[in-house]
Amino acid sequence: MNDLYCTEEINHVLRYVNNIPISGRYRTELVRWINTYLDEENVEKSLISKKDTFDMSVKQAAQRDLELTILFAKKEDRTNSGIIFLEGELLFLFNLLYEKVKAQKLAA
Repeated sequence: MNDLYCTEEINHVLRYVNNIPISGRYRTELVRWINTYLDEENVEKSLISKKDTFDMSVKQAAQRDLELTILFAKKEDRTNSGIIFLEGELLFLFNLLYEKVKAQKLAA
């Protein structure tokens, strides 16, 4: 995965989240998720803290936390198809980052 591409995509989703008409609390939770799970250092620390490189708990935590952000969405937030696609894009970006960090850990 190209680091520049990932950085550009993360910046794109942050701009999108900050400009889309959604409730403030939902926006805050999405930004928190992005800053937690799309940050290479955080993902690396999570993997390093696990004894098994193939431990799925990091992936499960990311997915669970993204699902929990939905609890802060108002009904109007969930009717926007763009936000639903965004959530899929967030998981996709996380999975790319996760695989990159895991590969680097295996190579070390």
